[in-house]
Amino acid sequence: MTIWKNRICWKQHSGSDNINNNEILRRKSIPFIFYSTTARPEEVEKAYSLSVQGFFEKHLSYKELCDDLRRICSYWASCVRPPG
Repeated sequence: MTIWKNRICWKQHSGSDNINNNEILRRKSIPFIFYSTTARPEEVEKAYSLSVQGFFEKHLSYKELCDDLRRICSYWASCVRPPG
């Protein structure tokens, strides 16, 4: 289901629900993040209510965008996950 609120498209689908309800997928630690041009409190609240693991606000410069993505990917790559 797609919900438009304050010009933001919130796509609700069973994907994140399937991950949360499936033991094998949940243990794979699949990152579910938001990377948005805005970070109003109500948007952040909504994202975390959908089981997001991180909410990041995009920067305007290309260098900052690359730095953000590098930091996000580095974090998830270095996380210790359950075996399997």
